[in-house]
Amino acid sequence: MDGTAVIWTDGPVRAEVVALGRNYRINHLTVEPGGVLDDELHRHRTEQFVILSGQARITRGAATIMVPEEASVFVPVGVSRRVENAGRGTLSLLQVQVGALSEEDDTEGA
Repeated sequence: MDGTAVIWTDGPVRAEVVALGRNYRINHLTVEPGGVLDDELHRHRTEQFVILSGQARITRGAATIMVPEEASVFVPVGVSRRVENAGRGTLSLLQVQVGALSEEDDTEGA
């Protein structure tokens, strides 16, 4: 992903901004085996997770589902989510955020 900016690295999780606009952000995330994106919810934006490679276990609200490669999951405004690498290899996914705020200031731990 040449030309992208790393926004954060936290142990087994790495995020890079792929595209950024007035009301959206697209991040490329890689999650090593055992890695987790902690529970969060957003008050002003939706999220769509698109699995590029690997398998994710995504908890959306009270429901947990397994999400295979080339599938996606939508998370509405105000619903908590948690994303885990459920496989043995690196999980690669896109996180598409759309809403009135695309900054981290509308993020709450769930």
